Amino acid sequence: MDEDLKQSLEKLTKLSEENHQMLKSIKRHFIWQKIVSVFYFIIIVGPIIWAIFYLPPLIKPLISQYQDLLGVNPTGQINLQDIQKSITPEMLNKLKMGQ
Repeated sequence: MDEDLKQSLEKLTKLSEENHQMLKSIKRHFIWQKIVSVFYFIIIVGPIIWAIFYLPPLIKPLISQYQDLLGVNPTGQINLQDIQKSITPEMLNKLKMGQ
């Protein structure tokens, strides 16, 4: 009986050591997973934050040029009178010929 007890204890010891090794590897995997997820977060969110702060001053002159071209007021509304004034009779003739 004493021999059976020793064998059972040895089996349990061996199993607990294997379990400990598996838990260590799982813990190591989760640590690396957190590091990689933070890295991906920085890679994805970093440029978005950069764009929010630094692109509007660069894009504002381009937007104002297109607003002037389209006849859009600073409020964002299209001014139809300006568009009608910019249409020449030649443009109207070309439109009529296309029909």
